[in-house]
Amino acid sequence: MFAIDNADMAKGVSLWNPSPRFSNGYGDARHLPTILIENHSLKPYKQRVLGTYVMLEQTLKTVAQNSTKLKSAIYEDKYRNPSKITLTWQSEILPQGRDFKGIDYRIEPSPISGADVVRWTGEPKLYANIPVTANTKADVIVSRPVAYYIPPQWTKVIERLSLHGIRMTKLTKPTSIVAQQYQFSDPVFSSADYEGHQTVTANTSRHKITTVLPTGTIRIATDQPLGDLAILLLEPQAEDSLFYWGFFNTIFTRTEYIEDYAVEPLAAKMLAENPALQSEFEQALADPIFANDSKARLRWFYQRSPYYDNQYLMYPVLRAAK
Repeated sequence: MFAIDNADMAKGVSLWNPSPRFSNGYGDARHLPTILIENHSLKPYKQRVLGTYVMLEQTLKTVAQNSTKLKSAIYEDKYRNPSKITLTWQSEILPQGRDFKGIDYRIEPSPISGADVVRWTGEPKLYANIPVTANTKADVIVSRPVAYYIPPQWTKVIERLSLHGIRMTKLTKPTSIVAQQYQFSDPVFSSADYEGHQTVTANTSRHKITTVLPTGTIRIATDQPLGDLAILLLEPQAEDSLFYWGFFNTIFTRTEYIEDYAVEPLAAKMLAENPALQSEFEQALADPIFANDSKARLRWFYQRSPYYDNQYLMYPVLRAAK
């Protein structure tokens, strides 16, 4: 629980819906009841240690007393396999306010920072019927694929999924499938590393493709106990997906290209063999910006050649219905 504004409790509090990077969000993804203990640093050290001790002691007693029911509930939840999975949540104000038992405070200027700061008095205070904002409104929702397919060269991704205990199998021969593939546009990278990673978000679109998967491709079925966790890690729009954490950032680096002197004769050959392409090129030349940009004109032909890197901005992980 957090105050909307630490300097004005009347604005209410917010309830947190943790993503899998946090212990209690990770527990949700693994179908395990999980508790994240946080003690406010303003409380005395002895009180924080004692509070944690009492919480842990009573948790162990509760687990022991209800172990059979707890195991049954965990087992049932592991195999629910819902057809829809929520990847992100939006905040909404709950219809009813809440009474909050807090501590009184006053606002005074700080001689250190020069700003107004909150000074807690230590006196109990009831904040009656204050608004509550919670991350409880489903935002991005995806359908559950039967399986994901990961090319064998993405070893770091495969190793990370394996560390989580997610079950996977390996294709022993080339396999033709119909699948869905994400394509990205307008990527936004973090200006600085976060926890040692350069995070990224991007607009996504999804397309149907038919392809032949090579031997060694990893298949991850979602009808397994950690199927939901696999979805949250492999769907690029999820808050803590491997995509977000930069494991696929190389798809945004264009390393393939063709020299200008090679494009010129290739373009002439393409135009001679394809009248429709000649018409399309003439239409493109109607744009004066394009017409006056020699690099853009050569790139136009390269993009339509058989040598163009068609996996640029394409997500290598495929979603499949079987």
